[in-house]
Amino acid sequence: MFAGLGKFWRDIMTESDGTTYCPVRIFGTGLITTHVGATVWQVIQHGTFDAVAFGTGSAALIAGLGGAIGAKAKLGAG
Repeated sequence: MFAGLGKFWRDIMTESDGTTYCPVRIFGTGLITTHVGATVWQVIQHGTFDAVAFGTGSAALIAGLGGAIGAKAKLGAG
């Protein structure tokens, strides 16, 4: 089970060749993890969950990361 999890993370964080790590994807993974962690912390501290704010923040993160990965591929950076 854990071997499959390692492959999953490697596939998320590497380029299409599967060996070169992509800084944009690594940074994005950290941002999404921080976003979820901050939301959990807010719910623990205040006991409320704002689904609209969470959804808006998540959509902005995913759109920004998609744009950054697309621009990197189009410009051939890295």
